[in-house]
Amino acid sequence: MALLSPVSFRIASLDELLGSSQLVGILYRSDYEYMLDRMIEDVLDGEERTVRYSPFSDMLQLATMFGAQWLGAAVLPEPYISYIATYQPPGGRALEMVPLADFEAWTLPPSVVVFRRSFVDRHPQEAAAFHAAIAEAIARLNTISSEELIDTGLDVAISLFFQAVDTELIGQDVLDALPIPVYDPLSPLAPEVYENIVAWMRTKGYVNHAPEYAALVDGRFLP
Repeated sequence: MALLSPVSFRIASLDELLGSSQLVGILYRSDYEYMLDRMIEDVLDGEERTVRYSPFSDMLQLATMFGAQWLGAAVLPEPYISYIATYQPPGGRALEMVPLADFEAWTLPPSVVVFRRSFVDRHPQEAAAFHAAIAEAIARLNTISSEELIDTGLDVAISLFFQAVDTELIGQDVLDALPIPVYDPLSPLAPEVYENIVAWMRTKGYVNHAPEYAALVDGRFLP
C-alpha cells in the first residue's frame, strides 16, 4: 500500500502534493482512506482533506484511472502497484511513478472475516471448517514457491484484481515483479483497532451508532 504520483505530474514529495491543487484518488470509506486521513491529519483538517479526495467505489477503476494519468496521485495496494509499474501496453511503456508515502511507519488495519451471528449459531461446524480451511491455506501460501503459487492462482488472482484482463498479455517480467506476501495466522481483532476505526467513521459521518466490540467479535473459532 502506497501513495503514488505519476512522474508526469512532477510532484516529488507528500508536501508538494498537499501544497498543490491535485486530487488524490482514494477508495471511498475504506482502510486506504482511513490511513491517508491519519497520515495527513496534522496538515489538513477534516474538511480540507475531504475536498482533496477523488473518491472511487471500485479499486480496479481507481487503478485504471491512475494508470491512464487522469489522477495526480492515488493510494493503491499490491498487486496493482507492481502491475502498473511493470506492465507495458502495446506500443507504449510502463508508467513511471513517484512514491510519496509507503505507510510503513503505520500499523495497517487487518482484514476481517464477518459472519452473521444467526448463521454461526445455527451452523457452528461449518464456521469451524471455514476457519480451518483458511488456516490451512495460509500455511500453504507461506511455504510454496512463488512459481507454484503463480501457476496455481494466477487465473483466480486475475479474476479478483484485474477482471477481463487476458493472462496471455501479462509478461513474465510483470509476474516476477509481483511481491508475494507472508500471511499472518488468524487471530482476534484487537479492541483498540476496532475502537480507533469506529471513532474515525463517526468523525467522518459514515456511522452514527456502532456495535460494542464485545457484541461484535467472537473468537471461538480462532486458535
